[in-house]
Amino acid sequence: MTLAIETESKTTKYQGEAFGLLRFGNALLSVGQPEQAIEKYQQSRTIARQTGDRATEANALLVMGKAFSSLGEYSEAIKNYRRCLRIHREIGDTVGEAACLGYIGAALVQSGQYREAISAYQQSIAIERLLRDQQREARSLCCVGNVLRAIGQYQEAITYYQESLTLATLIGDRRMQADSLGNLGKVFRDLGEYQQAISHYQQSLTIARKNNYPETEAASLGNLGKVFRALGEYEEAIAHYQQSLTIAREIDHLKAEAASLGNLGKIFRRMGRYEDAIFHYQQSLRIKREIGDRLGLAQSLYNLGCTLAKAGKETEALSAFIDAREIFQSQKNLTKDLRKCDQAIWHLETLLSQQSQNTTTTTIPTTTKPNWFNTILDFFGYRMRDRLCLK
Repeated sequence: MTLAIETESKTTKYQGEAFGLLRFGNALLSVGQPEQAIEKYQQSRTIARQTGDRATEANALLVMGKAFSSLGEYSEAIKNYRRCLRIHREIGDTVGEAACLGYIGAALVQSGQYREAISAYQQSIAIERLLRDQQREARSLCCVGNVLRAIGQYQEAITYYQESLTLATLIGDRRMQADSLGNLGKVFRDLGEYQQAISHYQQSLTIARKNNYPETEAASLGNLGKVFRALGEYEEAIAHYQQSLTIAREIDHLKAEAASLGNLGKIFRRMGRYEDAIFHYQQSLRIKREIGDRLGLAQSLYNLGCTLAKAGKETEALSAFIDAREIFQSQKNLTKDLRKCDQAIWHLETLLSQQSQNTTTTTIPTTTKPNWFNTILDFFGYRMRDRLCLK
């Protein structure tokens, strides 16, 4: 009897230790230290396995997957999510199974495995329907819509978004309703149906304001800004981006703040206000470094490089492109982005090399500029920018 009590006491102690390590890891992850978080998660998982605590082991695997995702190591993330999924299935935890499938879907999207991601989300939806969990089902439907939009299957995406919107309206989930309307706005923007996009974004914005959803409000304002930018209504776009930025700062939402700053950088670049664009890009970069958003950091570095090149700051632009390339190279399935960096670096190295060979000539007359010079101007020129600079 005494031995049994002692054993149970030790098990409880170890379970508490495993849970404490999970919490410690979560705290480290929240302050942008994923590598240290992974160490704590691994220690927690080891203890959970030794004590036969399958639920805690599954949780450790799940958060470990999140940490690897934040590092851009999506294959490792997927491995951990799948181990977590296996445990949930073995212990009959269907709620955990559905949630884990959602995380797998998200990691597969990040690694460019879109069809596999759709399959994972659809498996999650099937479980959520069995559980009659309409709130999670509506969110999973939106996730499938997001993947379909990413691969250009816009009509199918609209179908999923509308199904999500119908379900969210039915159960009174106003936040999901606003999100679904916002996603529909994105598809219509992609299709060039700008008035439809504005209508859906404004409906999303109205719900967000009425129900005090500041994150959704900031997102809707930013999305409206993108439509006005596409329509060439730059001052209107700037006004919406600045409103979005103000809200993001008020609620201390760093990711949204960085996005708003980046959007302002893009519009100032398009207007030829390069110093303003550079200023906003640099603020966005600072935040992305702070929150550990490596992919976002690489995209911002690329956009900054394009702007610096347009502003005639070729050496600084080259440095930005090299930094962006280093990050893209460390990620998976980003060949297209890597190729863009290589092209930009080659063009700038060519330009700087030719400039050094022509140090005796301070200005190259327009009528005598060689072909290589025009090629480089075309690369960073207004007509090519939208196609080559990252969105």
